[in-house]
Amino acid sequence: MGHNCKAHDVDNLYVVDTSFFPSSSSVNPALTAMANALRVGDHLIDRLGAKAAPRIELKPTEVLA
Repeated sequence: MGHNCKAHDVDNLYVVDTSFFPSSSSVNPALTAMANALRVGDHLIDRLGAKAAPRIELKPTEVLA
């Protein structure tokens, strides 16, 4: 697996799940998997030259409210 979770042999194959983690941890890796998928998604948007929808930035107090 290369940079941005891109497969070495296939140009348009990206793996954005938890299968690339070296081992299971004592905590749930769901948030890490989601963050990685968002990061790779941003890379794909840039690679394809597409325009991303604007992101809404929330303050920590707004998330819990």
